[in-house]
Amino acid sequence: MEIDTVLIGNRIRSARLLRSMTADVLAEKIGLASVTLRHIETGANKTSLLTLMRIADALDVSVDYLLGRVATPVDMKTLSLREAYNLTEYQEQMLTATIEKLIPVVKDYMEK
Repeated sequence: MEIDTVLIGNRIRSARLLRSMTADVLAEKIGLASVTLRHIETGANKTSLLTLMRIADALDVSVDYLLGRVATPVDMKTLSLREAYNLTEYQEQMLTATIEKLIPVVKDYMEK
């Protein structure tokens, strides 16, 4: 079985963008040169298992996702609203406040 470096690179890039993270920031987090990460993301370079694990940890995804063994990077329920929907901190605070105000209304409606 051949390792699909293009798929791995695409998955890394997608997970990174989902978190609004630049390649430079990710590279710094995992102790890699930015150019090396870019080569991994394009599929031009293979990467070690240790680097793949560091990338997965930094992006909060599974290695299985990066390898193409599962379809989604993470269970969306485990993400904060900001991460799940790419919101600003202020947008997340406003949405949370709105949801909290709606809970009693919904509960009251459901009891009727």
